[in-house]
Amino acid sequence: MALMSLLVRTTILLLITQRLTLAVPNYSHQNRFKMPAFLRYVREDEDVSSIQDELSKSKISLVVAVASFERRCSSILNGIQKLENEYDSGTCCGPPDASKPNVIVIKTDESDELEELAIELGLNDVPSYQIYRDGIVLGSSERAADVNVDTIRSQLKSAAAATAAVSCCPPSTSSTSCCPDGSAPTDAADILKLVQKSYANTVNGEEGCCVSVQ
Repeated sequence: MALMSLLVRTTILLLITQRLTLAVPNYSHQNRFKMPAFLRYVREDEDVSSIQDELSKSKISLVVAVASFERRCSSILNGIQKLENEYDSGTCCGPPDASKPNVIVIKTDESDELEELAIELGLNDVPSYQIYRDGIVLGSSERAADVNVDTIRSQLKSAAAATAAVSCCPPSTSSTSCCPDGSAPTDAADILKLVQKSYANTVNGEEGCCVSVQ
């Protein structure tokens, strides 16, 4: 009798566990550690302002317009997906994957809203793409026939290199390059001038000291 009661309880527990797993799929062992997808597909309820806001918050972004009736789009998306493996090591100036692009895909033939969204962004053909840095367009496709993964990869690498050149401060070669007497400024106006000079030198690629504002 005790054995039968134990079997009934065990069966009930197994059924409850199975129902919980089906009801909450993200709790399963397989999905618990699932990483975010490299390609993010735009939803119909998104508009231009939300996309532009996302682009402005990402260091490097790639926006791609595709359609199911254009066969090349599938192979191009597969090629872009494989590019994810090239962004595992990061850069010398930031954490791992610092130059990894934010990839946004617009399936223009899924709805009129998505097609209009692509057109508003300036993507008037399929396949076509734009590369952004901090929300500003750095490069884009000119003709659909010329769109290929190698060109996209090259432009992404160039955008990442340009970002690294701006964000990284080269080591100063002289302790007196900013302050002739070797002392640190204490006046607020002098500190502001020093920071402005450091920023200008960094952007223009000129030698000079880099200032920490922390």
